[in-house]
Amino acid sequence: MKWFARAVSMIVACALALSIGPARAAIQGLPGVPTIPSVNQAAKDLVSKALVKQMGDEFLLEQPLHISSDAEFPIVSSLPGRAFHPVGQQVLQSIYARARDGTVTFPPGDYAVAVMNFCMLAHVHVPDRNKFRLTPIQGKWADIQSALFARTSSGYDKHQVQFLTWSLLAGLKYSELPLKEQQLVDAVLPDFKSRLQMSFYEQLQRRWNQISANVPGAPSFDAAIGKMGDVGKEIIAVRDMRDEILSNANNFDQVMIDFANIGVPRIPSDIAPTPWSIVQPGVYARMLNRSGFLTPGVLQIRVTAKAVAAHRAAIAVAVAGRRGRARTDVALTFPGIPLDPTNWAGYPGSAVQALGGSPDPGSAPGGPGGGGGAPQPGPVPGGGGGGQPHPAPAPSGGGQPSPPDEGSGGGGGGGGGGGGNSGDPGDDEGDSSSSCDPPANMFGVEKGLLLDDGGGGMDIGRGKGHGIVCLLLRPFIDLALLGWPTRGGGEIDDGAAGYSLFGHALSGHVVIVAHYTYSTTSTPMHWYMKKHVTAVIDYASVTPFCPELVQTIAGNGMQPVPGWLSGAELENRLCITGMNGKSVHVNAWVVDGDFVGLQSQAHSVDPKNFLYADFMGHM
Repeated sequence: MKWFARAVSMIVACALALSIGPARAAIQGLPGVPTIPSVNQAAKDLVSKALVKQMGDEFLLEQPLHISSDAEFPIVSSLPGRAFHPVGQQVLQSIYARARDGTVTFPPGDYAVAVMNFCMLAHVHVPDRNKFRLTPIQGKWADIQSALFARTSSGYDKHQVQFLTWSLLAGLKYSELPLKEQQLVDAVLPDFKSRLQMSFYEQLQRRWNQISANVPGAPSFDAAIGKMGDVGKEIIAVRDMRDEILSNANNFDQVMIDFANIGVPRIPSDIAPTPWSIVQPGVYARMLNRSGFLTPGVLQIRVTAKAVAAHRAAIAVAVAGRRGRARTDVALTFPGIPLDPTNWAGYPGSAVQALGGSPDPGSAPGGPGGGGGAPQPGPVPGGGGGGQPHPAPAPSGGGQPSPPDEGSGGGGGGGGGGGGNSGDPGDDEGDSSSSCDPPANMFGVEKGLLLDDGGGGMDIGRGKGHGIVCLLLRPFIDLALLGWPTRGGGEIDDGAAGYSLFGHALSGHVVIVAHYTYSTTSTPMHWYMKKHVTAVIDYASVTPFCPELVQTIAGNGMQPVPGWLSGAELENRLCITGMNGKSVHVNAWVVDGDFVGLQSQAHSVDPKNFLYADFMGHM
């Protein structure tokens, strides 16, 4: 800091001294000849460049969270050795029971860990699945983010975790957080609270004031940002993200719509299989997720025997000279290799969301990471409520994993571990052309064909049938087309999934209810109330919920409305059900208001008002 201030002072002094001569001579410019910059101006430019470089260094050094393709782990297209075969759920739970925060010691073997995925960037799209390459989460607060993921794996509202993640990304300090996020910090991050007392933007302001203090006429920080080139653009992006969060502190849905680019056409891109990242020599991992943030995914990990052996040898050498501890004791103390998956993010590219993950070893990693076939039918809830379905039991069995190696492949470890590969270790089991992705997607049915589009809804067929049905819900709707020409548009708010239609439980049906906000109002009792129209979409001739939908609903915890889903989840192209035969019938109604039941005044409408056929990633 001192050397920099002296250097700037010397430059300024030289500039002042050298500028005296040209000023006294009052040399006039020659006609037709461009004016040559004065020495004083050149010196000022030199000072400006030095200040900008210093700010750029400060930005990179103090940035709270940072995801970069430059730091990506090396990748391979397929695993060496035999097919990936994860250990059983009980083994995985016992391994995580000994974890310290996010760090888990994995013995040699294959592991499929259920994770809840969270967005680690802002103003980018939900990814077209299976382009993730793992990269470390970097920055001054990377350890805070890892601790947040590790400590909120169950029992916490995932929307609050996402809001806090975006707030950390924007560098908000504790006092700027909304009350619920402050309470979350108090509950799970009390040991980090002292480090959250100054915002990143305030740090940058303070640093600018320090390094520009010896520069006469230096502009204020806010005035200088626009002249800092790429560094200034980065600072402005952080400032805008911070301001957006502060202005919508109690409106998660608005932040979600803005940060996840909901309603903005996606950038067309090819579907690609997920490569394996080499997170350490002999340790491979990849993240599989079909639906983007706030939905469950699967983190697959292979730890080879060679990797563990090398780790033991390194530890033994490090402590060989210590008294009272033999080399064999050290080897026994470290039966595996310590990894921190909460510090990894799946990074598909700068125009698409990067996803971090909160591990949930208590849940079976089925559905989102597994095969692309039709969901397995489960019991249909009885009664008229359409309550939350019960997920299938976790896979059982599985002793200690047998160690895989580059020559012998993945370990055994018993059955289960749903979501792992059973064939080619480089195959995503259908994920690389997921039924929820374009191309050839017809209103949620992969390779579907619109058989009938009359006044009685839609019939969508698919070859031999028995395909997955995904929810391709419009985040914005035109209310004029629904009979309300003065209301403008509606924006997705929240909704639910169930098995009952207007209070009647129906076997072979899945019903989506979605609330769209078209305006707000206030009353003496409530200062902010949303006005809704409600879409009711009925899928007939289908199976019960997809495992992906079951896990998403379960991840929301206890809600006043069974089957509750956020706006992000409704827009996130979830697998919701499967076809029972060769076609599925879709009907839709709209209700003016929130209530949907026996007495609702519902009007039948074209389902295309709420659903879209996604062939190339556009609505």
